[in-house]
Amino acid sequence: MTGFAPFTVFGELPNGGPGGDTDPPLRAPIQPEQHEELLRIARDVILVATGPRDGLTSPLDRHAFDAAIRSYMPLGHYDRSPNQPVSAMDYKMYACRFVHRLLNAVTGRRLKVAGTYQSHLGTNARANALYETLVEIVAAGSAARSQAAPRALAPAAEPAPSPAVRSPPPATGQVPAWVEALADDGVRRVFLHLAVHGSVTEPEATSFLGSPRAYRRFALELEEHARHAPFRVRVEATGDGKRYVKDRES
Repeated sequence: MTGFAPFTVFGELPNGGPGGDTDPPLRAPIQPEQHEELLRIARDVILVATGPRDGLTSPLDRHAFDAAIRSYMPLGHYDRSPNQPVSAMDYKMYACRFVHRLLNAVTGRRLKVAGTYQSHLGTNARANALYETLVEIVAAGSAARSQAAPRALAPAAEPAPSPAVRSPPPATGQVPAWVEALADDGVRRVFLHLAVHGSVTEPEATSFLGSPRAYRRFALELEEHARHAPFRVRVEATGDGKRYVKDRES
């Protein structure tokens, strides 16, 4: 065991060990008033697995996962070699399994996400897909709270919004119809990312699609995919490959 304090959620080790994605993430039942805090924790855990994203970094120490991972590995995997460092792959799988179970518990649904746990590439795709799913859940929750909040009486003349304030990108929960028309889950992930963030890089698209081969096919069929979206897609060349940019509305 290491000298680092283990990662805990509400005072207990979270369940990120092998098993089904519907396994409970915590022993105690999750209450509705805990959802907002748990979604923040899910974001921090995913950022541990993927590294910084969208200008955000995780406050969690990766070493804090050590005790939790060792507790959940089957057949005493690390107990036989207590000084063996926990592998990067195990960190990512533990983080992804915990977050997947947590999102299922918070939403009350069994969420289907891209990626697998059979390779580094597949696990990276799973981590990216879970992050995008988390973005969608948070955006949908924010929209629902805005609609449910009581509206204050408007003044006689409301000032026009400042032209310097940019409207946020549309929440993906608001555009389900056209997304369902896209070819497969990987392609949907790419276009959902475009809808929310406004652009997607070639490496990001490859991780969403699952393999370089799938990316090459996506690039060839881009025009057909884009036909279903309510916006145009512009392709730019960068030092890291292509960059797909959400252009004006169709």
